[in-house]
Amino acid sequence: MPNPQKTFFARLIALILVIVTPNLQAFTGPGTVSLAGGSSVLQFSPEFFNQFPAFGASLGQYGKATFSGNLKQQNLRIRFPIATGTLNPSRDAQAPFYHIQHAGGLLMVRPNGVSIIFDTPVLETGAVCAFSLTCWSLGATIIANGTVSNYLPGFAQSSSLPSSIPVSLANTVHLDPIDLNLTPDGATGMNLFFGLTPSSQVHFKSGSPFGTLEVLGTGARVVCPLNARYNRLQQLCK
Repeated sequence: MPNPQKTFFARLIALILVIVTPNLQAFTGPGTVSLAGGSSVLQFSPEFFNQFPAFGASLGQYGKATFSGNLKQQNLRIRFPIATGTLNPSRDAQAPFYHIQHAGGLLMVRPNGVSIIFDTPVLETGAVCAFSLTCWSLGATIIANGTVSNYLPGFAQSSSLPSSIPVSLANTVHLDPIDLNLTPDGATGMNLFFGLTPSSQVHFKSGSPFGTLEVLGTGARVVCPLNARYNRLQQLCK
């Protein structure tokens, strides 16, 4: 059986190292970083709320995702649990630069029975991101009277990604927030959800700010190329 005292001191030393040892640089490859858990947080932008129509809508959780805040106070946030993640900062065309899968979403319901689910953002990029500028996609499902009427995998998207991956000594990854904007399908979906038209006093447009998505990954593990070893302090495979 493990010695509780030794386990305590080992954890204490690891905590001290995390506090007093700076990360000299972020991990930029070669190699990949896998994530075992954590979450990504979607923060709706003020510009989105400025466009938000004055219609009643209730909020609910969908799947394993959770939310905090509310529409009226304009501080709505969704936390999507990370199911799996592989990050490749070397931009190898043979493998996605980033690939993160999430679970759950936010359910928004109108009194007329129409609902929309903002769900499972997927970050899967490589050459696709470089040529199409589609780096991160947030999906949405529109439901009318209990029946799925439309699924929009590219509801909101980002055209940029962080250039490096900071891996802490506590095996966590914290990426800078990524801006998301409504796609043409996303703007159409929001207008459909609220029954808006271009002649309405307010309506959603393609390219409008939607929010920011921030990755907070845990259980990070660096996998180096063959015959290379990972230096934790320098965050390099060499």
